[in-house]
Amino acid sequence: MDLKNFLRPDKKRALLFAAFLGLMYLADVQAWAFTDDPATKPWLFEYIKDFPAWIGLVMISLPITILTVPLSQAGLMSSGLMIAINAAYFYLLSCAMAAAYEKTAAKIASGHWAKLLLPK
Repeated sequence: MDLKNFLRPDKKRALLFAAFLGLMYLADVQAWAFTDDPATKPWLFEYIKDFPAWIGLVMISLPITILTVPLSQAGLMSSGLMIAINAAYFYLLSCAMAAAYEKTAAKIASGHWAKLLLPK
């Protein structure tokens, strides 16, 4: 698979990317619990407080966080740049997940799924 096909937007990549953006929003709402300002409580917080969105986002975005925290600590990251970097990271992650699915879907559909699980 070449880079053009890897990055090509399609329905799978768009849905995965939208799911990641939704997770980012839910995690942002849950991050309110770590603030000291009780007056700005998001309206959605009570509905999603038991959903593990924040910890899920932390785990999924750990690679990009490791790269961007030093830049942020040095004062080289604005919030807009951070959002753009996260969006690019999640789109690349969506592309990787869609490519992995496309590569293995034919084997799974044809009944060769055992070859994926068993060592060679």
